[in-house]
Amino acid sequence: SNSFCTLLGRRIERAMNLTNIMGAAGAAVNPQARPTNQWSTKPFECGGSVPPKHLAYAYLCFPCAAAHAKMKADKSNPVFNCLCFTPLGAYNSVRLSYGIVGDCKNDLLYGCLCMPCGTRQSWTEVNVLGPVAGTFGSDQENWTAGLFSCEPNSCLKATFCPCIVAHDTRKLLLDASKDEPWFNYLCILPTSMYGQTRHHIGIRSDWPHAACEDIFVGLFCYPCALIRANTEAGTWRMKQAGSNAIGGAIGAAKSKASNAAMAATNAANNAASKFRIK
Repeated sequence: SNSFCTLLGRRIERAMNLTNIMGAAGAAVNPQARPTNQWSTKPFECGGSVPPKHLAYAYLCFPCAAAHAKMKADKSNPVFNCLCFTPLGAYNSVRLSYGIVGDCKNDLLYGCLCMPCGTRQSWTEVNVLGPVAGTFGSDQENWTAGLFSCEPNSCLKATFCPCIVAHDTRKLLLDASKDEPWFNYLCILPTSMYGQTRHHIGIRSDWPHAACEDIFVGLFCYPCALIRANTEAGTWRMKQAGSNAIGGAIGAAKSKASNAAMAATNAANNAASKFRIK
């Protein structure tokens, strides 16, 4: 009976060790959860929890405040945001980055009625929540596609239909924007996608100042820059899908190990009861 219980004890220990290992691995791939999916303030709110300096900043210079808000959310360069992103695009990016419930119709409505109001709302939000977790600006990856390695068909599409290519690229980076094509067509500048892709994925820049590459390459060579960004975003999305599959496998293995540990524990308890071992 002693050898039987010893064998069961070893199996329990092995199962518990496997559970701990799987738990640590699973924690490494789980995304950061946001406690709420609602704005903390209303767009036309002017008192209460809204600091007066937020109102002053948004109403006196809303393009700067919008660029600054996007910077605080995804750690992007404010000069790039100011020159290559519209305030509406920055507002939408903040909402999508935090997973806040909404749609492009409301984003457009706030922009048409009172852009400083929406900018103030996003500026307050980023000060409450802080930067979003991710690879933004990590500068640890390299480009996998060349700048001038585009095919004729892709080059023609990027030249004459840049908004479509920009939408395709943005929905690869932000999956939540896939249902907002008209917003992307109207409010997202195609020249912004090169820099946004590089920053979002965390690709290092060979230029002395990364913002200069993002601005000038996207502006003066936008067809090739768009194609490169679209190709890179597609490659990154496939890698993300592979990582999610690995995370699912780890979760399944963790559940299996937990079940095995529970079964071994029950077997040990039954054996102890049978042989009257406490």
